[in-house]
Amino acid sequence: MRWSEVASYINVLRTLLKGEDAEWSGATIRMLHPGGFGAARPVDIPILIGADGPMGAAVAAELGDGIFSVAIPQPGASTFTPWRALLSFGTVFDEGEDLNSQRVRDVLGPAAVVVYHATYERGGEAVDLLPGGAEWRKSIEAVPIATRHLALHEGHLVGVSERDQPFVDGLLSLASEMSLTGTPREIRDRLDRLESAGVTEIAFQPGGDDLSRELRAFSCAAGLQGCEEA
Repeated sequence: MRWSEVASYINVLRTLLKGEDAEWSGATIRMLHPGGFGAARPVDIPILIGADGPMGAAVAAELGDGIFSVAIPQPGASTFTPWRALLSFGTVFDEGEDLNSQRVRDVLGPAAVVVYHATYERGGEAVDLLPGGAEWRKSIEAVPIATRHLALHEGHLVGVSERDQPFVDGLLSLASEMSLTGTPREIRDRLDRLESAGVTEIAFQPGGDDLSRELRAFSCAAGLQGCEEA
């Protein structure tokens, strides 16, 4: 969607949540839910705008209550919104673990290969600049274009496809640098730096087969209250 369309969508959404009629694609629309089948209008909820560039940031400044970024904080967002959420991935090392641990590789794998997915979708041949990117692009472009998007996003952020699996090791270092990965002390230091940069909230997505372990370990590394009892 173009950002102008996103702005229109947000305005219509806010109008509907107020319980008022709105216009979309030339038609009048409204929330028709009778009592008990939906929240009573008006519904007053904050809206985060997912934006990673200046045009999205401008829409967030005008129409949003905060900004939602992925992996890297949106530069300058603190000048127009106090609420800055950051989606991050990663894992907390157990004693003696590093990137060579099979557990760590399993957890980081989906977050690592999504770098290919996002770069290719946005920049095509730009993915060649990533480790193993040129070879990976050959494999994905062997898929007919009509179904390539399905192959591209197979396992998106929850698993690693057979096509992506051979490239995980080459991306692990990059993925660890872009995520909250390391010892508890290293993760606390990274969180402190993000806070200093104006990030007010972390949306942490765990990976691997033991999601409870990932959430507990991250909670403790972040110093959340009661993590010892979790």
